[in-house]
Amino acid sequence: MNGLNEKRMVDSSPKLRVGFSALLTSEGRSGLGQYIINLLHALVRAADQHHFVIFKLEGDRSLDSLIGANVSLIEISRYWSNPIFSIFWHIVYFPILAKIHSLNVVHLPSYRRPVFWFPCPFIVTVHDMAIFRMPNKYGLLRFLFHRLVTAGFLQKARHIVTVSMASKNDILRFMEIKNVLISVVHNGINHAEFFCRDKEESQDFIRNKLGFDFPIILCVSRLEHPGKNLVRLIEAFSILKSWDNISHKLVIVGSPWNGASAIFHAAKTSLFSKEIVFPGFVSQADLPFLYNAADMFVFPSLWEGFGFPVLEAMACGIPVACSNVASLPEIVDEAAQLFDPTDVESISQAMRFCLFPEATQISRGLKQANRFSWVEASKRILLLYEECCERV
Repeated sequence: MNGLNEKRMVDSSPKLRVGFSALLTSEGRSGLGQYIINLLHALVRAADQHHFVIFKLEGDRSLDSLIGANVSLIEISRYWSNPIFSIFWHIVYFPILAKIHSLNVVHLPSYRRPVFWFPCPFIVTVHDMAIFRMPNKYGLLRFLFHRLVTAGFLQKARHIVTVSMASKNDILRFMEIKNVLISVVHNGINHAEFFCRDKEESQDFIRNKLGFDFPIILCVSRLEHPGKNLVRLIEAFSILKSWDNISHKLVIVGSPWNGASAIFHAAKTSLFSKEIVFPGFVSQADLPFLYNAADMFVFPSLWEGFGFPVLEAMACGIPVACSNVASLPEIVDEAAQLFDPTDVESISQAMRFCLFPEATQISRGLKQANRFSWVEASKRILLLYEECCERV
């Protein structure tokens, strides 16, 4: 099945038929997945005059709530979930399906699924240029593929969307893009999920669900080394424990990825190994309780195009310490304690500051988090769809 199973159609002719590739949702288990899911929900609610034709993997339930007269869900066989096959599908089949479904504009939510030709204008979201910032992150073959393909693909886009000024600057630095507009549209966060809850109730919920006790210092991050910088975080936590004799555990939430063994080794060999907890992936439904149960949040990443977790933590009313690199200073503004992610003592000092925060730090965080909305992001994206079609 290549996408000919259309679940819902409308009889009337909408203003625009917008195609959206949602093959990379990962059922909401990644930042890209959250971007796709939350943006699509906001787009569908904001623009009932347009019809959205959404291509998703067979069995992916994360988009099932997208129900409406202005939505068609096209199921693609899970055969195409393999990254190489997925690239092939986007290059060969997606343009054909765009023609079959009479699409006026298509949104590709990641440059990692390129197209070389399309029968209608397309927009592509570039979240970061991490593969060029950290060439060893994905392996040599993947790096070479993107080095050879990405610039040419982006040059064919009608418009490029990126999620921070830091990422826009990287696009201009690493890609030779000419005559293609680049717009910064900040991501939102889901304020219906991430908000301040009762701390004791949240701790009871997490204690019963995940089985560890409190107090905790929280980090939400894919277990990736060296990009997520979790080995240095573990070292900084050990310094903090030695300095202040605090009773906190370090809880690092996320699924193992490339280099995870180095992170587990650092935890195992730490003097405080028994107080470093890896609960694995935590569902989107449980994550807000975990933020609310923590005393502080720390995010030591070496490079981020945006950084959802820092805003989610702020929205839940806990102090945040994060790296002073890439998009993070732009996203947190003056609402977080910044540190040099390459300096273990700097990380440790920032964590200490957040355990004994200024009275205004939490209120600054709440105010900053409220600036980011999927409703506002969707409005700007919709304008870009319409502008792209006007320029055909």
